[in-house]
Amino acid sequence: MARVRAQFDGRVFIPVEPVNLSAGDLVELEISIGQPAQLRKGSPELIRKLMHAPPRLSAEDVAELDRALEEGKLPVRYDPVFPEDESE
Repeated sequence: MARVRAQFDGRVFIPVEPVNLSAGDLVELEISIGQPAQLRKGSPELIRKLMHAPPRLSAEDVAELDRALEEGKLPVRYDPVFPEDESE
């Protein structure tokens, strides 16, 4: 009996290490939840995990964003975009 460690992506189990199985082999699973494996920097699993995680922002980050937005505002112009048609 071989032991296979796998991660569940919400739909299927993905083996952490390669397994020696053929397509169509019947496998019986006994599930025990352990600590998640350390994800390798730049791995697809880590990128997917980070994409679905909420951003970690500090109060200083939010204040800096607000400051940058205020600094980037342009004055409102009420000039017409197109020249007035004087023939009407």
